[in-house]
Amino acid sequence: DDKNEQISSYPRDVQVTWEQAIEEGIKTGVCNFEIRSSQEATTQRYAKCATQSGHNTNWKPSLGIDGRFCECFKPFSSRRATTMVHKSVLQQKQALLEQQQQTAEIEAEEEEEDATLKQFELYQSDFTHGTYRIREPGTYIVMQDIEFDFNGAPPAAFSSFSPNNVIDNWWWPQSTQSDEAMYPGAGSSRDAYFLGFFAGITIECDDVVLDLNGYELRMSRPFYYQQPFFSVIELASQPFLPQQGPGMFGAEPSFAHNVVIENGVIGLSS
Repeated sequence: DDKNEQISSYPRDVQVTWEQAIEEGIKTGVCNFEIRSSQEATTQRYAKCATQSGHNTNWKPSLGIDGRFCECFKPFSSRRATTMVHKSVLQQKQALLEQQQQTAEIEAEEEEEDATLKQFELYQSDFTHGTYRIREPGTYIVMQDIEFDFNGAPPAAFSSFSPNNVIDNWWWPQSTQSDEAMYPGAGSSRDAYFLGFFAGITIECDDVVLDLNGYELRMSRPFYYQQPFFSVIELASQPFLPQQGPGMFGAEPSFAHNVVIENGVIGLSS
């Protein structure tokens, strides 16, 4: 009642929710039940369960504090080990689970096929403008002898005083190639390629087979003199670890694992 001394009951629609009862000022009694969240906390004291106040949101949520007397949700009941649902609902859920499982199996098979069957053929034209960066698992097959002469000077440049002019910048990564997808650091003072092309091929991911197919990979003679440090094949995305080497070559290098390099010749390298 108004003195918070007794539990009182008031006639109401049996479909009314607890929020509606509070909004309409309806008092509920022990013979009524509240449509409440099954996860809502219950009170630990009888006074809280038996009286209503502005801050008492646990007013008669259930009889008891462990759910044993609830008519619907029984989280602690040892007698109810299963949940009853309509047969059609169960069949729909089973069909959905089977469909999801089949989709997952198909996707796993496709990924496995891609990893084992995907092949790439490498030609001299793939090495005209810079390092060939391998960032996708698969088998890479060299189809001819490859000579690295990245952004090399044309024959006419050798007839001038020197091909090493700062305007043309032959054999160096160009500033137009500086985005992350190509050669980060090109034309700048940091990141992987800021001191030039450090490798002919970089392998930056796992599960790669590089089949030289009986051919040779080598630097051209002019490029050999132009680039003082070089790896024909580098198993990383940058030449030095972070905080090592003559500059900042990158903070998050990628490394290769499970790599096979076979059947060919590693030629001239500085």
